Amino acid sequence: MRRPPVPPAWPLLLVAWACTTAAAPAPPSSVHLANDGLAVDTTIAFAPSPDAVRHEVLVRRTHVFAWEEVFEADTSGRAVVPRRIDDHVFAVRAVDDEGERSLAVVAGLAEADG
Repeated sequence: MRRPPVPPAWPLLLVAWACTTAAAPAPPSSVHLANDGLAVDTTIAFAPSPDAVRHEVLVRRTHVFAWEEVFEADTSGRAVVPRRIDDHVFAVRAVDDEGERSLAVVAGLAEADG
């Protein structure tokens, strides 16, 4: 006797992901590296999310594919992370009062004026 096929689980995972993302705060915008020359620390500037009570800076080494460290950042729009800019990738995400986290926005280079 042949069993009926088992439905794949991925549609349920997509629904769970969509529900979690919908409950999360809006991600921060204008995330960019804001170092003024050579430094051991990295400064990241961003436009804070209006829905967030705090922000988190995510850090990974350039050859690693998963975030390795999380640093706390407030809603001031600037964060200083004790990691070198040339050895790491940085991103910022918003966190609301219930602990829901937004999608992470990777920090890019600041646009030059003029």
